Amino acid sequence: MEALTSADLLDIWEHGASVDARERALLLLAYARPDLPDASLGTVPIGRRDASLLELRATTFGRRLVAVTSCPSCGDALELELDAARLQVDPGDDAAVAPIEVTAGRRTVRVRLPTTDDLVAALEVAAASTGAAAEAARRTLINRLLVDAAAATIGPDLEAAVERAIALADPGLDLSLSVACPACEHAWETWVDVPAFLWTEVSAAARRIAADVAGLAAAYGWRESDVLELSPWRRQLYVELAAE
Repeated sequence: MEALTSADLLDIWEHGASVDARERALLLLAYARPDLPDASLGTVPIGRRDASLLELRATTFGRRLVAVTSCPSCGDALELELDAARLQVDPGDDAAVAPIEVTAGRRTVRVRLPTTDDLVAALEVAAASTGAAAEAARRTLINRLLVDAAAATIGPDLEAAVERAIALADPGLDLSLSVACPACEHAWETWVDVPAFLWTEVSAAARRIAADVAGLAAAYGWRESDVLELSPWRRQLYVELAAE
């Protein structure tokens, strides 16, 4: 996988700044998986999507990840540092995955793995729910994933079997980290939103590049294309010289 260029970072930032989280995730995936047609990006299983985005992140920015979170107990800010490999799982050899059969008792159903579009639909239902939002989202997700049955027609045992089967088939679906607060010793699990994390880094990098372009244009009269053709090392050198 090729690293994002300075021009790529500016293009992603430009097109992603005014769209929602789903479109940003698919925009990033389009750069990570240029072999896939745009129309199929939303149907890539979540684990495979995030594995591709983590590989793109490691290729572009390196394997070391740094994130900041807050302790839900005492509110202290914590800086988390880890290797991208800790989050990566085997994405499989293709984005298209055949439905899997799940059996509980005397019933068997076929289910597919959840995708970006499925998660967005479940979150939209949760946001509109006036009751138990998490349960509404879970029910919506299961209903969408069943290939040949409705969620209302299967009992709790089969629902639980479906959830276990999906977790086994797509281990990258739920990327979470165990975190402990050094101040109050509270421990909890935090979910890693890979597209949001990568978007934050792309946005920060694009802003730095735009600042370099503006500075060098003012100092030397260079065009944006002139600046973007420079390697990051050489661009930084000229930025430092222009500031002297």
